Amino acid sequence: MAEVIEHRDAAVPMRDGTMLRADVYLPGTGVESSDDGTFPALMPRTPYDKRMERYIENGHKLAERGYAVVMQDVRGRHASDGEFRPGFYSAEHDDSEDGYDSVEWAAAQPWCDEGVGTFGASYDGWTQWELAHMRPPQMVVVPASAGNPRRVHAQHGRALAPLAG
Repeated sequence: MAEVIEHRDAAVPMRDGTMLRADVYLPGTGVESSDDGTFPALMPRTPYDKRMERYIENGHKLAERGYAVVMQDVRGRHASDGEFRPGFYSAEHDDSEDGYDSVEWAAAQPWCDEGVGTFGASYDGWTQWELAHMRPPQMVVVPASAGNPRRVHAQHGRALAPLAG
């Protein structure tokens, strides 16, 4: 099994000065990297606590496979500063801008090959839908699932056309 290097509660600054916290899992010895020692990054953003066992397990499994993993608590939840304003229920939230700033932060880290992808379901999927329309330059993949795209269209009118049926 490959070594995984963990960095707890990395401070990720948002454009308004709020600090969000992320646990970063990096491939250690025994994992192949690019020629310059960097890795593609994967970033789930969650209100459910980045220290839940499933997130820690995913961080380790993905780092063992050659990804830098940035597990981030969204604004106002668990280790992150600020006020949590759930976007599922209101157009007044910070998920779009915070997602953009977080992707660009990860891409600028010395361990990142400048490509950042996201993943997750439920509210973690919502954060991806809200990030997608912002189009951060370093975002390479957004496989959002279970984030209720109908609600995104109904509330914000910018992600998807209404689904048939």
